[in-house]
Amino acid sequence: MEENDTVKENIEVISKKRIIKFDKPYMFETVTYKDIDLSKLDDLTTDDLMTAERIYNKSGGAAINPETSLLYSIILAHLASDMPIEFFGKLPAKESLKLKREVYNFFYRGA
Repeated sequence: MEENDTVKENIEVISKKRIIKFDKPYMFETVTYKDIDLSKLDDLTTDDLMTAERIYNKSGGAAINPETSLLYSIILAHLASDMPIEFFGKLPAKESLKLKREVYNFFYRGA
């Protein structure tokens, strides 16, 4: 197996575990994070989705497909990670878009 194949395989394993690696360490409150684990997305229930939708609507979200919005992605990440929603508000933009992409893939690509 070539080195590129090994790297690709490692990326796929990380993706399947739904761990988002941050490009730079991220400090929230007094803890520094290098990644966030969203593997509990796979354990969400319909009740969780309805809770997310209520939070989304109360927060002013308005989209035909909320699962494609950043706000809804953050709410689901909050529910799946047990991190406070404020954790996601100060993430660097690039990291929040990785998060959004992972949630989108969860719904539409079965990744």
